[in-house]
Order: sequence, then C-alpha cells, then structure tokens
Amino acid sequence: MEPFDLLVTNGRVVTSEGVWRADLGVRNGKVAALGDLRDAAADQRLDASDRFVLPGVVDPHVHFRVHSLHTDDLRDVLIAGAYGGVTTTIAFLLPPGDFPRGPVELVREFREIGAREAVTDFGFHAWLNEAADPLDDLPSLVAAGVTSFKIFLAYRALGRMASDSYFLRVAQAVAEARGVLMVHAEDGAVID
Repeated sequence: MEPFDLLVTNGRVVTSEGVWRADLGVRNGKVAALGDLRDAAADQRLDASDRFVLPGVVDPHVHFRVHSLHTDDLRDVLIAGAYGGVTTTIAFLLPPGDFPRGPVELVREFREIGAREAVTDFGFHAWLNEAADPLDDLPSLVAAGVTSFKIFLAYRALGRMASDSYFLRVAQAVAEARGVLMVHAEDGAVID
C-alpha cells in the first residue's frame, strides 16, 4: 500500500452511518482510507485517542460586511468559522437596500477578495433585490455556482421588502434556473 501523507489513528470517526473507532488515512489532501490502518506507513501520524474525528462542517448562511455596517468582513467570518471546524462557508451577499449593483457584480467582487484572503472554502448565495430586478441574471449566477437566493417579505423601511408579485416572479424564475429560494417570511405590513 502506498504511504499516506497523514494517518489519524485511534479516533472516534463520525460518518453518516454512525460513530466508530477507526484510523483515517489521507493522501493528496483527501481521505483515502478508513479502517484498521495502524500498521500502514505514513509521512505524519496524529494520535486521536478518545477524540472525535469529524468531517468539515458546512455553514450555509453567514452574514458579513457587503458594503454595509456589518463588523466582520469575508476573511473574518471564514477565520472564525475555521476555529469552529467550518471548512466551507456559504456567505450571504446582502448589501444595503439602496445598493446600486446587482448580484453578478457582487459575486465577481467578493470572489476576487476571497481568492486573495480566504482560509477555507467559500461560496455565495444572493439577495434578489426587487429594485435591481436581477432575474435575467439567474441562469448565469447558477452556472457560476450561486444556486441559492433569498428575498424578504418584511423590512420595507430598509428597502428589502419584496412585493407579492415580485415574490411570485422570483419563485418561478429560481425554479426555472434550478436554484433554491429562501424566504424571510414575516408579514411586512404587520411587523413593520
């Protein structure tokens, strides 16, 4: 057997099938084997006795500063997540309600920032602002890997609240683009 780059031994490995004692062999940055590997050759060994060995966590909805008053920028939220075991973050592109650019431009801007500063994997999901009406951009966003979108049915004073007719148009357009729609579903007329 070819030597592993890293061998994690004696851990309590967590998988979708349960928790079990096993060794984990890593080769070229990927899990190459699970099982009884204690006699296998490895460049580096890590004893995980009495510890859980977990896959990386995906955080699917993280707020950060997007031309807004949020404190943390993209790099900050990725570092904070990494300390908690998050290996992939889906960051929410939510600029102020009166922001003049749509999600295509924001994806481009923040991918460039992420390429320079990211410490973990990241992706984006985007707010579909009614004022910008970015529905024609959905197929290109999905092709670029942005497959989840959000609208608000509240926060009129912040310029975020979608009309009922826009909500219906968004739902249809996102379905046709084979994306996923998240809805902040409070009744804006009641809570505002």
